[in-house]
Amino acid sequence: GLHGVEWGARVVLVPQSMQKFHPAFDTVLGSVLSSDEAAYLVIVYESKKPLWKSRLMERFVSSMGPDAASRIVFIPSLEPADFFRLANLADVVIDPFPFGGGVTSLECFALCKPIVTMPTRQTVPALTAGMYAKMGYEALVAGSEEEGVEMVKRLLRDESFRAVAAEEICSRKHLLYGDDEVVREFENWLESTL
Repeated sequence: GLHGVEWGARVVLVPQSMQKFHPAFDTVLGSVLSSDEAAYLVIVYESKKPLWKSRLMERFVSSMGPDAASRIVFIPSLEPADFFRLANLADVVIDPFPFGGGVTSLECFALCKPIVTMPTRQTVPALTAGMYAKMGYEALVAGSEEEGVEMVKRLLRDESFRAVAAEEICSRKHLLYGDDEVVREFENWLESTL
């Protein structure tokens, strides 16, 4: 189990630093939590920044209401092995906006976790959407916030849909790792800049 999360709950993980939780993203999180009373949102935070955590929770209570916000669980930063155990408990991962994931998306894909991403809302390179494109599987790349919320809700409630998404990611994730073409491109770039 997970401290602060009821047994049998559906776990939504946003494994990003607190700085990436833009107020515009609250709408997505609030919609997911309001639509599913069994859903819990898990956020990893830096224990050296308790004020950030406190302010973020105050904002969530204000933007989502106390009921939805009561199902938000903050977990202090974890060692890599513990992070992988936490990510493995997640039913779905949400890629935030306007700043999305990169390394954390690669880590979650390594565990075959479905990640819903909304690249049209991201203001920086949409890395998670790019990873899906590289894998040739874009069923969880949403064209809007509303579509993203619906995808998350379906992944939480429909076990067979979630299992198919996980299987698709598992069968394609090798395309993200050990790609010599990427290494060659980086080498060429380094040589051209030196």
